[in-house]
Amino acid sequence: MFSEAAASITEADESTQRPQTSSPVDSSDAVPEVNKKKIKDMNKDEKREYNKRMAQKSKNKKAVEKAAIDALKDDRKRKSVVVDEPETVNPANPNKKPCVSDKISSDSEEEMTLKEKLSLDMPDRYRKRECKVRFAFIDLFKVETDAIVIPHYRTFENSKLLQRLSSNFCTTDQELRALFEEFLTDDENKKEINTYGATVFNWNSDDRERTRTFGKHSVHVAPPVIEKEQFTVVTEAHLRASYLSCLLKSDRLYHQSIAFPLLGLGVCAKRSAAIFLQTVFAYMHAVKETNFKLIYLVIPDMYVYKEVVKMFSYVREFDLNRWTTIDYLRFERHVFDQLKEKNHYATIPGTDMIWRALKASFYRNVAKESKCVLEDIHLQMRQRTGGRGTPFRILPEEDGQLLMAQEHIQNGVPENVCLAGNPVLLDIRFDMRNFCGSNRILRNLWIVSNYHMYYQEHTGDALDLDRRSDQYKERKRLFKQHRQLHSEVVKMWNDTIENAPFSCQCTMENGHHENMMVFMTKLSYPDIIMDRWILGEREFVLNREDNENFVKDIRERYNAVFLHRSSEESKCRSVPNKAALQNIINNSVLIWLNSRPAVFDRQHQALLGLIEDYELNGVVGEEMSPEHHDAKQFDFEIEAGIDSKTRKLQDDRLSATLEYARASKEGKEKEEAKRHLDKCTKALTEYRYMLHYSKDLEIERSLRNRFFRRDCADIINPSYPIVNPNDIEQYWLDYDDEPLWMRDGSACTVEEYISRKLEKFHLDSFYPSESTPYDPLNASENVLNLFDSFGSNSTHSSLYPSQPSSPSSTSGIASNKKNKKSGIPPPITETDRDPYPDILDIGDLTVSCPYCGALSFEGERTWSCCKNGAIWIEPLKQIPEEIRQLFKG
Repeated sequence: MFSEAAASITEADESTQRPQTSSPVDSSDAVPEVNKKKIKDMNKDEKREYNKRMAQKSKNKKAVEKAAIDALKDDRKRKSVVVDEPETVNPANPNKKPCVSDKISSDSEEEMTLKEKLSLDMPDRYRKRECKVRFAFIDLFKVETDAIVIPHYRTFENSKLLQRLSSNFCTTDQELRALFEEFLTDDENKKEINTYGATVFNWNSDDRERTRTFGKHSVHVAPPVIEKEQFTVVTEAHLRASYLSCLLKSDRLYHQSIAFPLLGLGVCAKRSAAIFLQTVFAYMHAVKETNFKLIYLVIPDMYVYKEVVKMFSYVREFDLNRWTTIDYLRFERHVFDQLKEKNHYATIPGTDMIWRALKASFYRNVAKESKCVLEDIHLQMRQRTGGRGTPFRILPEEDGQLLMAQEHIQNGVPENVCLAGNPVLLDIRFDMRNFCGSNRILRNLWIVSNYHMYYQEHTGDALDLDRRSDQYKERKRLFKQHRQLHSEVVKMWNDTIENAPFSCQCTMENGHHENMMVFMTKLSYPDIIMDRWILGEREFVLNREDNENFVKDIRERYNAVFLHRSSEESKCRSVPNKAALQNIINNSVLIWLNSRPAVFDRQHQALLGLIEDYELNGVVGEEMSPEHHDAKQFDFEIEAGIDSKTRKLQDDRLSATLEYARASKEGKEKEEAKRHLDKCTKALTEYRYMLHYSKDLEIERSLRNRFFRRDCADIINPSYPIVNPNDIEQYWLDYDDEPLWMRDGSACTVEEYISRKLEKFHLDSFYPSESTPYDPLNASENVLNLFDSFGSNSTHSSLYPSQPSSPSSTSGIASNKKNKKSGIPPPITETDRDPYPDILDIGDLTVSCPYCGALSFEGERTWSCCKNGAIWIEPLKQIPEEIRQLFKG
């Protein structure tokens, strides 16, 4: 049934790839098929007549093309918005050629006046957006996005992703299966797809119980299908229309993220990837506002992934907060030059933009039909984007010039985008120790996903594309280290959400979790608190030396390094080794020490603005009030000796100062005293900085819990956690959660609120061990080092990389103690054992390696068969059918 439904929706118009030959032609040139002779069979008179006819055709064709080019030139003079920009030499790469968009175009006074009028409501080429575009090596169905794109290729057998979607998520739920079949056979959906549009199926609708296995939307589109690598201008335009339709449809449905596979059956992967990136930047340039925060191009094949990323000079992430449209156009020249030496240009379907293209000529026998198809694609897309009636243009190199957008794409997103709050990621019914500890692990995994997985330090003019440069070599090295990291982090993230296997380290001296923090930002998504508070005056530092075995190390230990930065510096940087990291630590702490008053003032203003902008006035019990925090007063308290360690460091510095004063003026004694004094001063300054940083982490925790209080009534809905059906009506009648936050006239803590919430709807807490019998990371004692430093107990762990812990024979005892501390019952021990151990069944070889296809046991996680795709062996070719029959006898 699925194959029939899918086939009905994938019967795209054949004119998209093979233009119809039934279009009208000039009757004077037409020759009946039965009377048509081959040239070799013609006599002299017939050949002479044939040559005259072909010469007239060629003359007419050139006249039409000349008229089109002349009209385009006039249109360009009147409407071009390419602004004059001086050509500057990039010091990082002086040999780089200037982009075609930077060339000077002269305008008269009247044209300048018209340009000023048009520019009042014109897309800005220098606008930045809070969105990231990434190339990912991961399974499309596991990527952390709201929507994924499912291509339909004429038949159900060719649509591999559609087959996986229907077989994996419709086999057990008959109701969902019926809804999906109805979606595939709907006439409106078929019409939309067959006219270069996209349709969406919601696998997590509001009236259905929330499923954690696949809570996404699937965006369905019919990309081009080609045979024998016949990539034409129609294929290229169809491919751009497919990418653009998915972006437009998903954005209108308020999706914050979307993941694409490489679209186009039979299309070169490099061409498809280049057109994807161009379409995304063109869309972001032409829209006023957008909901997108994350856009992926997913490539699950390691060999194809390496070749595509290599074409992009190992740039795998484009942070649109740092990449403008002009920056991309400079980079695009480098990419397209690898695919096509000539600078062809073509209209992006549905818009008035003319950007770089790969093809500029038609096949001789279907030129007219191809032009009709291109105009049809452009017309259908204009109806979706709201564009004006501009013609579709294809310009060869001698007549080409890049034209920017003069009108906005109408995507229906309001100017002031206000999206609903993020959901509570962990089930509130988990044991509070595991709820607290696993939330902290989610925060650290988010830091890895946002700053480690696709680290990119240089952008724009600072990006050096020369293969001999240090930048290029460093990007290549990081690519080799991190290409497996995405799938590992996603797996750890999902396992943590599903099982909450991490117990917290709270001492609970006052009867509550002093480090309780509800983390509600989804993986890889922008985080407001991290961006505006933690990184407001700091930068994230990546030590490249520690990332040699990062995929393994992240399971055992992780400590984020955040250091003070100057206002003009970027919010992230990398260092080659620990010595360079220590040097940066010394310099940044010294700069912070000399500029503390100004830093404290800027931080206070940023904190007040954050609280006001997001209405974080709801107090949470047993926590500090961020708005009342006085950093200057806190610094005076540190100077006066806030704790015993501070007083000891101050005494050490005083003793070192007296020793230095008593030393002789010259000689080794004086030098030794000076080194000792510098060491004591450095230790005191670093500890002072860490005390302020720890206080800022406490403020972060308070802000996140205030977000939880602000949105808890909306984001904890009846389907999550699953409410007893008898209590659903009561839930909606008594929707206000504010009374649950009050205790004797004052605000209660997060764990007290959750306890009251569960009691109100008769929901029982449960231990993670009852839901899953195994630790997904196989590192129960080491993985707790994933904690960042909150409080003064481990203040230096966030500044300096931790050392790996040595194996201990008491690890099992420590694990049991942790289980007792977290409330999880210890394993049962039997005194009377049989003389022989019980049979251990490890299952069958049923798990297929995602890289090479080798079968493994269920418990195997390392994919050592091919070293996680590092080794590639071409599959054995099948023997011819004739020889196979001989073997069969």
